[in-house]
Amino acid sequence: MQHNSSKNEHFLSESLMKVPVDSGPGRITLFNKHDVFIADDLQLKHLFIQSSSRPMFVCVRMISKSVQKKELPLTNGLELKRINLRDAMIGKGLLRLILGFLAGSSLNMEADKRHEAVQSLLNLIVLDTSETVAVVYTLSLSSGETQEVRASRMVRWDKESSKFFIQKMHESAEQKDQLQYATYFSETIAEGLLWEKEDLISSLSELIKMAYILKFDEDAVGFLMKSKNLQLFVEDEEFLSAVFPNE
Repeated sequence: MQHNSSKNEHFLSESLMKVPVDSGPGRITLFNKHDVFIADDLQLKHLFIQSSSRPMFVCVRMISKSVQKKELPLTNGLELKRINLRDAMIGKGLLRLILGFLAGSSLNMEADKRHEAVQSLLNLIVLDTSETVAVVYTLSLSSGETQEVRASRMVRWDKESSKFFIQKMHESAEQKDQLQYATYFSETIAEGLLWEKEDLISSLSELIKMAYILKFDEDAVGFLMKSKNLQLFVEDEEFLSAVFPNE
């Protein structure tokens, strides 16, 4: 009986071309089911709602899997100021956290691969820009039309050139702005390191964000790692000692 019920649900799902959507007080509108999305990413939902009055976020496709992201190029000839890695918060605390995560049970990455990953961060040229570091998100609809929204990400990692572009935060920035920057910083690092392991990007990003907010304080990072059952192996400690001989 349960098997028949599942078959019926699948048949109805495939047969229905439109689904009801709450489009306002006391109003229900039918939309093409391919234009109705699960709002599993509230940041993307907010961006598209701001740019469109179409109530497309209900129950069919996950928006995070349906949106394409494209980074916008910076203006040619823009003056960029090079800053050191430490000023960009790319230091021993960040590398320690990443090495512990990569060695954890979720990935169990071999030592040489872990060191290669964090070395890509040490090789970065960090550039401060006054221009908005922006991306465009594109959502394709069943009609063939596309909806685009633009958003500031504040951080970009250009892997081909090993350049890391940032819009530097002022010390007096509000807490919301600092949290926003920490979020984009952590997401950019995690996406750059784990682009082949999309299911683990969010976990690493959340760890980096928490440590960033704590300014990668050594004791705080140590406690954070213990709370997540992350540890460094001897070869990782030796790697960090070689990279930071005076610490």
